[in-house]
Amino acid sequence: MLSGERHGMADVYDEMRWLLWILALLIVDASSGCNSGSSTTVVAGEDIHVLRAILNSACALEWKQVVSDMPIAPFHKLVSVKGAPNVQFGLNLDVRLPTEARWPRGEICASVRVVDDAVIKDVMSRETSIPPRWTFFRERFDGAKKLTRVSLPVYSVDGRSAVVYVEGTCPYSCGAGFFYELRNVGGEWKILRSRNVSRM
Repeated sequence: MLSGERHGMADVYDEMRWLLWILALLIVDASSGCNSGSSTTVVAGEDIHVLRAILNSACALEWKQVVSDMPIAPFHKLVSVKGAPNVQFGLNLDVRLPTEARWPRGEICASVRVVDDAVIKDVMSRETSIPPRWTFFRERFDGAKKLTRVSLPVYSVDGRSAVVYVEGTCPYSCGAGFFYELRNVGGEWKILRSRNVSRM
């Protein structure tokens, strides 16, 4: 078999795995009586599509990283001002602050996987050097060099636009927070632009 054919088969396998994951989520939603389109606490199928769009570049470039299953909340000052909701990007970002919601755990692609946040915290608690060298992190997570946390998407009324907050950290002084604006084009989520939190 040619290497291109092997790569094509791997892509098909990866797509099938994602479809099964999304189908399982939809079944759980339906059986629990939740409306995934309006729920603020349930991770729905569309959320998974957005998560994948956010992490596609890491998969394509084969950057090994771990994603926490606990959705992150954007910095409080960016979500509300003196207790009142703050509207950014034309969307109210506090409508989907995480409570009990969790990203489904498992491989997103060969280089990116979603891991239990409790496991991540346990591994990071072993890093006692200053600055942390992430030795235990790399050993535990197969050489991964980055930890990523992704918020639940906030959608426009028509469901065609979304905003996601993403925070990445890595050894030493590496780390940043970004807001990503996405648009659903022909049924596929595409990143339109990103904004660094430090510039807001």
